[in-house]
Order: sequence, then structure tokens, then C-alpha cells
Amino acid sequence: MTFVASRVQPLKRPILRRPGMTLASIGLVALSVAVFSTVYARAGQQAVVLGIGRPVPMGQPISAADLTEFRIGPSRGLESIPAGRIESVVGRRAVVPLLSGTLLTEQEVGSAAVPVPGSALVGIGLRPNQLPASGVAVGDYVDAVLTGGVGNALAPRAEGTADSSSVQSGPGSLLASGVAVVDVTDSTAASSSSPVTVVTLEVPRVVAPLLAAASTAGEVALVVVGPEP
Repeated sequence: MTFVASRVQPLKRPILRRPGMTLASIGLVALSVAVFSTVYARAGQQAVVLGIGRPVPMGQPISAADLTEFRIGPSRGLESIPAGRIESVVGRRAVVPLLSGTLLTEQEVGSAAVPVPGSALVGIGLRPNQLPASGVAVGDYVDAVLTGGVGNALAPRAEGTADSSSVQSGPGSLLASGVAVVDVTDSTAASSSSPVTVVTLEVPRVVAPLLAAASTAGEVALVVVGPEP
């Protein structure tokens, strides 16, 4: 008797569909896209703000060299100062000790300069011919030069209160040397078409009266100089 072997057909396994895994994969992809979108959006919302590059003691004026820039994300309750407003900060005084590596906030900067002991703030009204063509800015250092003779009458009053080299009289003499500009305001009187720039200087207290008198008489000019070494 002869047996004929028949070919055995391979068993076809049914394809199992797992809808749960498919939904989970779709959810994972959607979550990844959402996370990426959030991170990208936050990166686009980062702002460049001012920070402290080196310590500034309380009461000292802030210079451009004291400042640096930081990139931060949006935050509530933090009144940071945009880096583009650096000119509004330079020359103002720290109302608290400013530590290196920290952000600078509006609360840490005085609204107006406060003179250190022995100094005074003097506002001077100046015409265009009493200033450099480019004007002056907060943080500049200037010499205040007497252009008229008002100093002849007032200089003797200052004798004994200041060094003879710091209080002089006569046109061309220095009323104050290497003093800081702490504020600049453009102001034009209603009765005059000639522009007036009011510049506030921090000067030694002993020369403040003479400088104020020279300003009232229109006999003072400013010369921009470099800071003292």
C-alpha cells in the first residue's frame, strides 16, 4: 500500500489590531508636538533686560560699565528694565546695594539722583552755543567754564571754603572740573523761540553757589571731557 503525503499549507495567523496602542501612539506624537510648540513659543517670548555686571554700592551712580544683559522669559511681578532703556539708567543712583549677576529692577534705581555728602546738584539752563553740537547726555563728564565776569563778584565769598584752584574768577576759568551729568531736559520758554537745555550737574558743594549764579546770568558753558583716570 502506497501513502501519498499531502502538502501542508502554512497556517495563516490573523492580524491582531490593537486600537489601544494606536491611540496611545497618536497621543504621544500630539504631546510631543505640544511640548515643542510651548518651548518654541517661550523661546520667542524671551526678553533682553538689564542686569548687574559688577557690584554697585548703595547711593553710588550707575555707569554703563556696571551693567550687562540677560535673556529672561515672561514672569509676573518682576519689573525688569529692557536693555534698550540703558540710557535712562546710567547716571541714576542705586537705592540698594546691587549685586553682580542679578537682574536690575525699577525699584532698585532712584527716580532722581541724590548727591553724596559734600556734593550738590545744580541745574544749568544752556543755549545751543553753550553746549557741544552733539549736546550732553546723562553719564557724561564735563567742565563748567565761566564765560562772563559774574565770578569776580562772587569768588571772594568762596575763599576759605575751597581750594584756590577749584574756585576762580574771570572769563575762561573753570567753575567745576570733571563733574558728572545726572539729568538732561529740553525746555523752551513760552516767551522765547530759542531752545534751552537744562543740564543737572553734581558738583562740589562749595562751588554750587557760584555755578548757579553764573547760570542765571547766562555766563557758563559746558565742555565734555573724559572721566578722571
